[in-house]
Amino acid sequence: AYKEAIQLAEANGFGLYTKSDKDDGNAEPKDPVQHCLRYVIMDAGNNEVIWSDSRGEGNYGLQNKSLPYSSGSAWNGVAPTLTMLKRFYTKNGLPIDQDPEYNTAEMFDVTTVDDTHAKQAAVGVKTFKFNLDREPRYYAWVAFQGGFYEVLSAASNGAYVDDKSYKKYSGNGYGKLVCDFVWGGNCARGTGGSLRGNNYSPTGFLNKKGVNPGFAVSKSLQGPLDYPWPIIRMAELYLGYAEACVETNELGEAADNLNKIRQRAGIPTVEKSWGEIAGKQLTQDLLRQIVRQERQVEFYLENQNFWDLRRWKIAEKYFNVKAKGMDITAKTIDEFVKPTEVVFERKFESPTQYLLPIPLSDVNKNEKLVQNPGY
Repeated sequence: AYKEAIQLAEANGFGLYTKSDKDDGNAEPKDPVQHCLRYVIMDAGNNEVIWSDSRGEGNYGLQNKSLPYSSGSAWNGVAPTLTMLKRFYTKNGLPIDQDPEYNTAEMFDVTTVDDTHAKQAAVGVKTFKFNLDREPRYYAWVAFQGGFYEVLSAASNGAYVDDKSYKKYSGNGYGKLVCDFVWGGNCARGTGGSLRGNNYSPTGFLNKKGVNPGFAVSKSLQGPLDYPWPIIRMAELYLGYAEACVETNELGEAADNLNKIRQRAGIPTVEKSWGEIAGKQLTQDLLRQIVRQERQVEFYLENQNFWDLRRWKIAEKYFNVKAKGMDITAKTIDEFVKPTEVVFERKFESPTQYLLPIPLSDVNKNEKLVQNPGY
């Protein structure tokens, strides 16, 4: 079924989005791979989105809730967790715990960004090694300590007009600021002598996916730049087909479809990435792990993970533990770089919550309809 859907879609002009020069008033990100990835779900009418939700998101939607904080207009709250961010690959297209060039023991060591990482973060600014030498999707979709946030400050009453980093890295036709989540910073929860009770990132990271770089943010409340939200896009067809091929042991076909996504993401093929780890063989079990991680990265914050983890029967491993981030109450970067539990409670009851409850109104209409177990 996936193969037939791919053939039908391709015959009608659908394919992966590869445009690297889309400009909605902001030429950032300048790196062509990151630029393409930033716009992949936002370029309205692009040939990747097959089925979308065209309702407007409103003033309190994803874009205003993901932006660096500005009183009255940008709420600073959509925050990926450490678990989500660990899924993103290294620059070599490998999981961080399998890449021999990536030292996980030093992930949370503070370092100063040098010229070799200029496309990843602000040179001369302090960050931690977890954020460096990662794949392009990380830099296109995630804002972190010392990393860039590509967005505009409005020409009049601009939200970021007084930000020193914005002044340094912005000009005619482009704009971005350097994120600082440490106390007093432009993305921090704490300023002056108090902590904000809301409108802050609980993990010390911010989302950029789905936020238009050409959004000119004012100090007063404004509507976001609307675009259709993807429900099904070509990447889902390719990765869904790859997953099906893994289970039917058609491993070459699975790898070919995985590589279409990886090529667009600017990382090596699965054969090259895993083949360089002592000639590791792409077995069925290994490819199953790869395609699952690829889905979790590619569909980051696209409402797929909720269903995938249930479908794979591993939801309790992730949804029944407290989320972690950085210490957002810290007043120095050395204190900030400390994995900390987020206070919000999460609970997943297995096996009950692998199914959803049948609405009571439906059960009452049919006395032979049996409620799902546990409800």
